[in-house]
Amino acid sequence: MERYGLTLVVLTLGGQGARGYFRGRRLAVPGRRAHCADATGAGDAFWGGMLSQMRSWVSPRRSS
Repeated sequence: MERYGLTLVVLTLGGQGARGYFRGRRLAVPGRRAHCADATGAGDAFWGGMLSQMRSWVSPRRSS
C-alpha cells in the first residue's frame, strides 16, 4: 500500500467485521453478533465511528 502512497485502507465485511491497513500494519477486527431490524445507515454509522476514532489520533493543531 505504501508504494501507492496509501496510509489507510479499510475493507468492511458486514457481519464478519473489518480489515484494514494503517501505517504499515495489517489489522483485523471481528464482527459482533447483533440483531438487525434494518441495516439502513449501517455503513454511515461504521464510518462515523471510524472517523471519530481517527480524529483522536491527530493533534488538535493538525485537525483544523
